[in-house]
Amino acid sequence: QYGSAKFDPLQFIPMQISRSRSFAKAQVLLVIYNSISSLSDPPLSKTQISELKNRSNNGEVPVEFWDKGQYIICIQLEKTTSAKDLENARNTGYKALALSNSKKATEVAVFSFLQNEDLNAAFLEGLALSSYRFNKHLTGEQDPSVKRVKLVQGTLSSKRLKELNTTTEAVCLARDLVNEPLNHLSAKQLAASAKKAGKKVGLKVEVLN
Repeated sequence: QYGSAKFDPLQFIPMQISRSRSFAKAQVLLVIYNSISSLSDPPLSKTQISELKNRSNNGEVPVEFWDKGQYIICIQLEKTTSAKDLENARNTGYKALALSNSKKATEVAVFSFLQNEDLNAAFLEGLALSSYRFNKHLTGEQDPSVKRVKLVQGTLSSKRLKELNTTTEAVCLARDLVNEPLNHLSAKQLAASAKKAGKKVGLKVEVLN
């Protein structure tokens, strides 16, 4: 009801990225690398690595394989960590998720052979944030098919991964609040949402009238 302090605008469930050694249930394997020489089995066999080199030299980007019921999507990134390259890594994460959704995958496993933590974080950030949708007032709209992303291999500390998931959740909350029409989000409802978000992380929120 309009004006109700019980209103909760956070409708979209943010994508969370978790560490895992298992990738058997993933429909898509994302292989991120700087150099083909750094790749190993799993997830690519020696034959596939050799084929990847040939197809990459012929200008095929990204390179895809179908192997034992799984799509393997191979994407090459630059080694440097300039602001431009980090933003390119985020854009690549966006494209990787779009490609995974086009395969109707519900679970994605990431194998990153990047040795730089900043590049890994930027790629995963782009992937996670691009999953956001605001379609609660639309009919016939569907959320992305990908629900789970598992980082099987990649240089990324537990602290950095936690920060990434926290940032994703915060950005999705902010987007929900910004996207909600004014006739569905009163001042009382906005205040209640702020209090709820604060309580979730152990903060006391005081609302000034």
